[in-house]
Amino acid sequence: MRKLIISTGILFTCLTACQNPQQQSTETDNTETIASIPAPSLITYQILGTIPHDTQSFTEGFLIHGKDLYEGTGLEKMTKLIKTDTTSGKSQVLNDAFDDKIFGEGITILKDKLYQLTYKNNLIYVYDLANLKKPIATHNWPKEGWGATNDGTSLIFGDGSSKIYFVDPQSMQVSKELIVKDNTGEVDRINELEYIDGFIFANRWGTEFIYKIDPNSGNIVGKISFEGIIQQYDKNFIADADNVLNGIAYDLGQQVLFITGKNWPLTFKIKLNQ
Repeated sequence: MRKLIISTGILFTCLTACQNPQQQSTETDNTETIASIPAPSLITYQILGTIPHDTQSFTEGFLIHGKDLYEGTGLEKMTKLIKTDTTSGKSQVLNDAFDDKIFGEGITILKDKLYQLTYKNNLIYVYDLANLKKPIATHNWPKEGWGATNDGTSLIFGDGSSKIYFVDPQSMQVSKELIVKDNTGEVDRINELEYIDGFIFANRWGTEFIYKIDPNSGNIVGKISFEGIIQQYDKNFIADADNVLNGIAYDLGQQVLFITGKNWPLTFKIKLNQ
């Protein structure tokens, strides 16, 4: 009976392939496309220093604007917008008056407006940067909210999959989708985003890696490992499934990368060797 089932399965597969030559060709083409992507190069770095980070901040969004570091935190009843001085590390809470059911996610600043995603609330808040206490607009978003950044024209959002969305800031409609992939295939759990010198940098949730992504193809062209970085500076830090790397901010003027994680005690100042 087992031989009969296997033979029948083979016959069915052959008939299906013969009847659907186009599908068979498409699968082959996809394999060839993935195989043609070069393996991402390893990007090294130097640690320039650290500043304090609040261990009660469940970091979701992270960015530099002017001389300040803006942070959006998550979790229900704990969502905040925070501003931190990049020299002293002194922080100021700009907004913590969120509904208890709101779970804040990625943030980005475009043309004096701050955009804040929410995790599963399907909302995007828009603020005047001069006053972050109350949104000036609220938009519906049909997907989960994860990372957020922009390229100076389009908002760029992630939803925790391998997809990245380019969104028109006026209509809030998706204008382009990217599939993030490397030489092994699609890369999912794309989380915090930062647009740096024409590339999208993103961490993969649950890992200590940041990827450099070509915004035209979605291909990962570089990879940065921050494995064990927090333990080098804080021997008492307890790593778990929640306290993971999840903050990427870039100071263009100083060419310094700031990274942190959820509930980490430190934010690191990094100089990339690229």
